[in-house]
Amino acid sequence: MIGSGGHLLVFPIAELPEMPRGKGNKLIALPKAKPGEEQERVSHLAVIHQGGGLVIIAGKRRYSLKPADLDAFQGERGRRGRLLPRGFQRVEGVEVG
Repeated sequence: MIGSGGHLLVFPIAELPEMPRGKGNKLIALPKAKPGEEQERVSHLAVIHQGGGLVIIAGKRRYSLKPADLDAFQGERGRRGRLLPRGFQRVEGVEVG
């Protein structure tokens, strides 16, 4: 999951329980907006198979994350995640590879 603030959180899908109808799950922690600021939200969601990689697209630049690189962004579901490198925090698209 990628938040509009440029944070990436990778977690196993097994951590995502199936809830009864009408209930929700907290997937990523998003801070509350300060007065006059826009609320941060989830900008991208991707399901990556084990051993797969991820390509982040920011403008004309591409940032490839191999499986070993994704380990640095792994955390528990409901956490904030780690900030993407400078220049790749305004994500326009993702590709699963």
